[in-house]
Amino acid sequence: MIKRSIHAISILFILCYALPCLAQDIIVKMDKPFLFAYGTWDKLAVIENGVAKVNAKGITPKGGAGVNINLNLSAHSDDTPGLRLKIGPRNTLKTLKLLVSDAKGLTQTWFFALPAASGSYTLVTAVDGASFARANEIGKAAAPDLSMIMQWQAMGDWGGDGDVDIQIESIVAVKPDAAIKLARQSLDKKMEDARIQAQKDRLTAREKYSKITVNTPELQAVYAAAPDILALQIKEGRITNPCKLTDYKKQTGDEKNKDNHLIRGGKELGLLVGPAGKESGLVTFENYSGDPLLLIEADDPANYTISSSDDSAFAAGVVPTKVMRKSKAEDWQQPLQPGIVVQHRVYLKLPHPLIVGKTYSIALSNVNTNKQELPFAFNPEKVWSESIHVNQIGFRPDDLIKLAFLSLWTGTGGSYSFPANLPFHLVDTKTGKTVYTGKVGETWPGSKPEKMQKERNFNGTDVSSIDFSDFKTPGKYLLVVDQVGSSYPFEISEKVWEKAFWIQMKGFYNERSGIELGPPYTDFVRPACMKPGVNDSMPVTQSTYSIIDGAPDGKGTLASCNTGKLVPEAWGGYHDAGDWNPRRLDHMSTTTFYQLELLQMFPEYFSKLKLNIPNDNPGPDMLKECLFELDLYRRLQMPDGGCRYGIETDGDPAIGDVSWKQHMPEYVYASDIYSSYLYAATAARAAQVMESYDKKAAAVYRASALKAMVWAEADRTKRITKGVWEKIPNHKEDIYTTRNLAAVCLYSLTKDPKWNAIFLEDTELKTNDTPSFRGNYYGRSAAFTYARLPEGQGDPQVKKNARHAIIADADGSLDYQKKNAFGIASDDFGKPQFIGFYSNPHGAVSMVRAHYLTHEAKYLAGSVKGCLFSAGANPNNLVYTSGVGINYVKPMNMDAIATGQKPPIGQTPYGNIDLQTWASDASGSWITWPITWFVGKHTQPECFDWPTSEAYWDVRSWPSYNEFCIDQTMGPNAYVWGYLAARK
Repeated sequence: MIKRSIHAISILFILCYALPCLAQDIIVKMDKPFLFAYGTWDKLAVIENGVAKVNAKGITPKGGAGVNINLNLSAHSDDTPGLRLKIGPRNTLKTLKLLVSDAKGLTQTWFFALPAASGSYTLVTAVDGASFARANEIGKAAAPDLSMIMQWQAMGDWGGDGDVDIQIESIVAVKPDAAIKLARQSLDKKMEDARIQAQKDRLTAREKYSKITVNTPELQAVYAAAPDILALQIKEGRITNPCKLTDYKKQTGDEKNKDNHLIRGGKELGLLVGPAGKESGLVTFENYSGDPLLLIEADDPANYTISSSDDSAFAAGVVPTKVMRKSKAEDWQQPLQPGIVVQHRVYLKLPHPLIVGKTYSIALSNVNTNKQELPFAFNPEKVWSESIHVNQIGFRPDDLIKLAFLSLWTGTGGSYSFPANLPFHLVDTKTGKTVYTGKVGETWPGSKPEKMQKERNFNGTDVSSIDFSDFKTPGKYLLVVDQVGSSYPFEISEKVWEKAFWIQMKGFYNERSGIELGPPYTDFVRPACMKPGVNDSMPVTQSTYSIIDGAPDGKGTLASCNTGKLVPEAWGGYHDAGDWNPRRLDHMSTTTFYQLELLQMFPEYFSKLKLNIPNDNPGPDMLKECLFELDLYRRLQMPDGGCRYGIETDGDPAIGDVSWKQHMPEYVYASDIYSSYLYAATAARAAQVMESYDKKAAAVYRASALKAMVWAEADRTKRITKGVWEKIPNHKEDIYTTRNLAAVCLYSLTKDPKWNAIFLEDTELKTNDTPSFRGNYYGRSAAFTYARLPEGQGDPQVKKNARHAIIADADGSLDYQKKNAFGIASDDFGKPQFIGFYSNPHGAVSMVRAHYLTHEAKYLAGSVKGCLFSAGANPNNLVYTSGVGINYVKPMNMDAIATGQKPPIGQTPYGNIDLQTWASDASGSWITWPITWFVGKHTQPECFDWPTSEAYWDVRSWPSYNEFCIDQTMGPNAYVWGYLAARK
């Protein structure tokens, strides 16, 4: 036995450290720079002169880096991956990992045991001689397609904080010799041992969970996902007793730990909230109950029998030819507790397609659900199917595009291709009659790359379009695809976009700070908050820290530059997100500013629209809402005209905090030129709108806007005179563009030519070269404002150029739509696929502006199409704004979680993330820490293998997915939906 162990160790040593003579092919040279790096490797790992250098001071085993490639490894399936590398004297990394991913994002990992330091390059092969076709990542499902490898990554093993000191010359494919083949027996042994242990564990689990109880996973639904695929929807676990906020009265013996948990009688009762040492509230923990679904049983075809009394193909009972599954967390015990609610979709691939009108019975054995047999009548008009994705907002009769989509990704089973030209029809939900028929249209294959920020297919499966654009009859309908099923209901009505817009605007009301929320204006109940002297609000004091200059002496932070001077007028505005720590003036750039623009374009429509909000300002409800936000910054304007950026706490709220019992003091920024220009633009626009409703109030905002602009211009002159204008450390480009925006808005308001002259100083619109706005909101808004100046006002050529620039911007969005399957629009071809990319129609902003200027149908059609994905026509069949449609998201709202309420309506979270690009770091980044600590082990395929268009976890407290910011997500929604509602 001892001799055998020594022999195995000797083989491992030979394979890892002494293989220079093995036959090998170089498959990856280090001739491309790292595309990304993360963890401690970020900005330190580099590829230079044909070598990947992971040896800079500061690099530890906690990180990785990768390169995009286009590689076909199918000819090397039996070869062993090898690395030619050199180990430096400081190296503490024991195991280097190599990961590859294919065009669909499927990944596989190999492990390399690193030798001692050496002065020369050494060939190291994968542990146990694992091959490209059979990696040593035991238990890994859905391996990548070796013919379509699109990325490789080198990763540390996350063990310790010592130095990494390695250099990689190449990745090679090593032909297996006798020693490698012998070593593979070790891998065989490991896999066999794992199989035997899994069988023992399987029998034990069967026995443990064989009895049906209240904790047994719930078999919620059965439906057809495709003509030959039955799907079972199973829910594992449930959250009980939502968090509750109660008054806290200290009792003898009470203790709190470092996480602010109250411990009484040795038991943790919840989180203490409120100012430190004066905690006045207790947020109780949620409870969780539920047995795990036995996945090994759920994945076994032998555990399912499908029979039928009227379909002869199933008369004797048939077993699925294959079982596929995707499992995804859908809730998470709060605050930060371990219980996870999981939704499983189990797909049974049938040997024969289902027949419409026939009845079937699905019998389960050993799968521990609360139902062991259930009937299924196959009537597509009566049974919803996840494969049919429809815009749940609906359509106006005159919307030029009415599209839905058909697609199915089966998780562990990968892509699915539906039969071509499947018939579909619309069914009137009131009468049950078919009112329209057609055939499923063009398909975007899952193998065809899409061109977004990156170029690859982001759906993992075929996506087909369903077009019923010529149907205009008002009513409520189901979209039925023959042999599959029906969609969620949707409406065709004059008011559909107005209803969605109304809910989105209610979302802004639900974000109001400083006032009490509740009936009759909203169902969301929250005491007045963040207002000096109200409830447990912390004091708000003045800081000398500027958003563009930083600290006066170049050192310090917002908090360290605190003067201690109270600022009682610092209240109001909007909470920026599901928490409340910043209220910043630039949040208005796509919210208040955009809404005022809608008021200018459609004064008659918006003057009549009621939003059910308090009568706290003059004019129509839309204007009242705008002024509530703007009034905060008017109050913060200094007597000399300078405007302050806003209010912020020193860090994020603590877990469990609520906005009216939070523990952090607040600080007000110092005046700055950027904020003053932006405020001048917004206040000028508000004054112009208000002139139609209250001339006295309009005069107040007119004077305030002019005062801010004069102060900013004086500050600019002072900086130029001192020779420091070009040395502004922060927001330098924004200062140029907000100056332009302020100038054109004041010119539009006052018609004073001096503001036109300022605008013409720096505008890119003076030449016929079309500017590329990309992420420049201010430049777009300035161009659109100038293009809309009345006849006879402004420079005719510049006005023409502005118009052309807006149209070119919209044409870019239209072109972008053609390059992806779901018609997502973006006016910035480099926009990253996260933080609102999928959850709102950001790319339709330029198109509605172009439509306003030109009235060309293509821009209106493109705008509607750009709304479809975020309105429910997506693989998750989710509307990304709470309260809109049938099936909508649960955004992160800390006040709602702590008080056991549903999230307020009208909130739009960040949405899907392209994990392959943005979050290869699964250790603890802002995006991925919940994968590591909570949801990752409950997800299959693993999170990083989900197609981006489906990679959304509707889990309340996952910030990178479910938090939001009013300007990043809600603002574009309100603007586009408002335009679609108001247009003639």
